[in-house]
Amino acid sequence: MPCAWAPVQIAGHIAVCRAFAAVYIRNHSAELHDGRNGMSFTGIDAVVYGVANMDKCRAYFSDWGLKKISAGKTRTVFATRDGSEIVLRPRGAKDRPKAIQAGSTVREIVWGVTSKADLKRVEKELSKDRTVTVDKDGTVHATDDFGLGIAFRRTRRTKLKDTRRPMNSA
Repeated sequence: MPCAWAPVQIAGHIAVCRAFAAVYIRNHSAELHDGRNGMSFTGIDAVVYGVANMDKCRAYFSDWGLKKISAGKTRTVFATRDGSEIVLRPRGAKDRPKAIQAGSTVREIVWGVTSKADLKRVEKELSKDRTVTVDKDGTVHATDDFGLGIAFRRTRRTKLKDTRRPMNSA
């Protein structure tokens, strides 16, 4: 099915990405955190999918309640309430990392950091053992050890206000 993912599958992708980040950061903590000016990772800023059917995927994420930020023939961006993004690209897009599995799948995970200095440190560390590219906007792109595209940018997420009503818990 081109884009008939269940929310559980999407949550699974994000859980795997978070687990990878925890392991990566733990294993590289000496390089990524110097004790004085440690980097501030804010979490997943975007997930980029390569999809077989752009129209069905746009409908799916719209139905799921995400806000469409932009839409075109080769790129559609949705945002969550905090500004995290879901980016849809055609499966055959040549300017994105190769797929790590057949079919419609995650092509790149974009991590948020708080400063340009953090981006420079990420770029320096990743450059030690892999090819790194940097976009005009400063986003750092590479491929992880498993072949998954990873990127780092200054976060675009915003802190949400807690709008829950207080409950009587006494």
